[in-house]
Amino acid sequence: MVETGRLEGLASELISLEILSDKKLQGSQISAVLEFLRCTTVTFQAITHDVLLAAAQLRRQNPGIKTPDATHLASAVLAGATHFITNDHKLLNKNINDIELVPLAKATALLPTS
Repeated sequence: MVETGRLEGLASELISLEILSDKKLQGSQISAVLEFLRCTTVTFQAITHDVLLAAAQLRRQNPGIKTPDATHLASAVLAGATHFITNDHKLLNKNINDIELVPLAKATALLPTS
């Protein structure tokens, strides 16, 4: 949906660390991931001091949210995202102000109808 331009996608730069630290990735797979990250139409949001402050606030307001998830959410909120797509069922049970949490399986419902 993002690659075709039907939805605008953004992600925290933290996604690179999370993907590339997978111990299962080997040689050419790492290269393929790096190429995907370089060529994707997803906009990567910098992890700024403001993002970290917002992530800390999210963690204070929502006990149990892990630092990486709070960082991703804060990046999305500060970038003006309206929806946050995730497969993390624990996160989906949280009520986060300013952004709607959407399970990946229901992401197609976000597509414009025209």
